[in-house]
Amino acid sequence: EVRNVLLSKVFDPPALKDLFETLTIFSNEPLQTDESILEKIKNEIDGNSEILRFYVGMVFYLNNKPNEVVEYLASKISKTTVSEELILYCHALFEGDGDKIELLSILETWRKTQPLDYNLIKIELHIREVQRRWDLFVEISKQSLEIFPNDEFLIYSLFVGLDNLSDTEGIKNNLSLIDKRDFKNERYGIQTSGILLKASWVDEAIELLYKTAIKKTNVQARSSYVAATINFPQEVFKDFPSVEIGTYVEYDCDGNSDILFLDEGSSQTLLGKALLNKIAGDSAILSKNALSGKQITVKVLRIMNKYAALLREIFKESENPLSGYNVEVVKFEDTDIESIHKSMIESFGARGSLQKEFREQEFKKYYNGISSFTEISITVFDKNRFDAYFYLTSSTGKRFMAISSSISNKEILNDNSKYVLDVTS
Repeated sequence: EVRNVLLSKVFDPPALKDLFETLTIFSNEPLQTDESILEKIKNEIDGNSEILRFYVGMVFYLNNKPNEVVEYLASKISKTTVSEELILYCHALFEGDGDKIELLSILETWRKTQPLDYNLIKIELHIREVQRRWDLFVEISKQSLEIFPNDEFLIYSLFVGLDNLSDTEGIKNNLSLIDKRDFKNERYGIQTSGILLKASWVDEAIELLYKTAIKKTNVQARSSYVAATINFPQEVFKDFPSVEIGTYVEYDCDGNSDILFLDEGSSQTLLGKALLNKIAGDSAILSKNALSGKQITVKVLRIMNKYAALLREIFKESENPLSGYNVEVVKFEDTDIESIHKSMIESFGARGSLQKEFREQEFKKYYNGISSFTEISITVFDKNRFDAYFYLTSSTGKRFMAISSSISNKEILNDNSKYVLDVTS
């Protein structure tokens, strides 16, 4: 209502009304302001006013026009004085086609002479990552963590930089940053755990991945947890001989299994008291059903630590095809070779046959000259041209085909080249 009242007033110049109206549109998507209005705002509003200049630039930025923001602000702002419009200018340089060398110069000067701006730090880290300047990447992360000590993006960035420098001592010296830390960002938790495992900090790696995967909504982390079990020592996933305080108990009740963590509280419940001190295979009678009079009996299936319990929980959930996990549970009728082979064929045979048929058809198209090396790299080798080339030139592959350079035009590629001949077609 306040917006409507203000829009009913007279603005001088009239373009100020367009500016105000555009800036007060609430949308999660880029604005789509008419080009004529944008030109009117840019040309009619005083560019000598720092405040108005910032808002004019913001209008173009909200319309997803970073190059226009740079063009408008470049000659009007001070690039050595801290200001909101300089921050906007940096964001526009980063997101558009602007001069990244100029951007780095501004960011580095700002970082060394001014209070750190979190968003600008993220921009510089991104550019240093692309440059693979891991020494600066680590330096920036450490400097920023002095100001933002609990920021998980910066903690994650520090470990990524140290990993790329193969600085195992640096990783060791910064383990306190993840001690008892619970990453809210699933990807940061997964990848930092992988870095710790690579640096041989196994206990810290499994604990971090566990804390990330324990959240049921973190489907990717839970899938990664299952996949990571091949990299962790099997003694991490412990079974215990009897039910004690601190153990996780998988039990069956009337054909339905569940897992109970036995702590001081749960050990005082009817179920907890019945399970305490039992061993796997034991059964206990809880009570009779009040309505039917039927006895309620529970049977202890397995007694585990928290790591094994989470793995078991994920496997149980994976049996539901709608769970979203990149995991498929295969049930074996028996443990002999023939039974295992039969179960694997039943689970994956049809799918494997379809994949094999598809690959054979793609190879046939390639060898008959219907498709190119680029196409077979995408369809069969998941866009990995190196794998495709080495396969086709190996004893397994039939042949690698390409047009001889002697019968093709020797064109020089440059920035103006729009089309490139795929000589493997």
